[in-house]
Amino acid sequence: FKQKTAYEMVRSLVGSEMCIRDSIGAVEVEIGEPKSSLTKEWKLTEDLANIMGFKSLEGHHSDIQGVKQDMLRHLLATYHDKKHVPVEFLNKLLAYSTERHLDLPNIITVNRNEATDSNGQLIFTSNLTVVGDTHGQFEDFTLLFENEEFGLFPSEENAFIFNGDMVDRGDMGLEIVTVLLFAKLLFPNSVHLIRGNHESEGATTLYGFRDEVCQKYSEDLYQAFIRLFDALPVGAVVNRDAFVVHGGIGLHTSTVEQLNALQRSLWGIEIDEMLWSGELTLYVLYDVYYI
Repeated sequence: FKQKTAYEMVRSLVGSEMCIRDSIGAVEVEIGEPKSSLTKEWKLTEDLANIMGFKSLEGHHSDIQGVKQDMLRHLLATYHDKKHVPVEFLNKLLAYSTERHLDLPNIITVNRNEATDSNGQLIFTSNLTVVGDTHGQFEDFTLLFENEEFGLFPSEENAFIFNGDMVDRGDMGLEIVTVLLFAKLLFPNSVHLIRGNHESEGATTLYGFRDEVCQKYSEDLYQAFIRLFDALPVGAVVNRDAFVVHGGIGLHTSTVEQLNALQRSLWGIEIDEMLWSGELTLYVLYDVYYI
């Protein structure tokens, strides 16, 4: 088969007399319009695909979702081979992801698809997996996308919440965060990132992520990751009846409205309680720095 880049493959799937609207607004082509108009997100996807040299075989995929999953596989394979991606890829992805997460509320809303069965009972028609504390363990992390129990790759029917502490301790936190940001770009409604107590400059300086990034790239890139961490939401409400947070519910806030009114980049006592919970009490009462 003739090889094409992933972006060329998507373009070949979209004819001049059809309009495809993807979850990221991938490509829009009006009837009879010879040129496509690209969203900011898909233009970035094109740029990243070109930087990484993503390939997709003609005829192998029949839809855009398949192409995007192929792109994600390529990035995972790159990291499985212990290769580094170009810093240009990381800078573009981090800048976009930071901007996008700053637009989100402190507490995001994540809904599984619902339907009513023949008995009138409400049922879920999509999966949602909540993942916590991957802590730089890349090989374990990738099992999530290889295990059928978790529905394999993100899609409209298979969503993930990554509930903080993605970095430190293990030596591939950079790779985990990069894969998640790229997956978020490709599947924005199916991948959600929440901040944990390790997504901070203090924790990452003590527990390894800062050294990891500086050894692989530079201090400047590390600071770009810190800007991203400062932008991440700190909790999620799932289908109106579940609250997902890394640490716990504090004493100073009692409603989602109060939490959403906080300026999360300042990391006050209310944010501390959500990210640290009991560990914060140990720190204050006994002068123990426990993470």
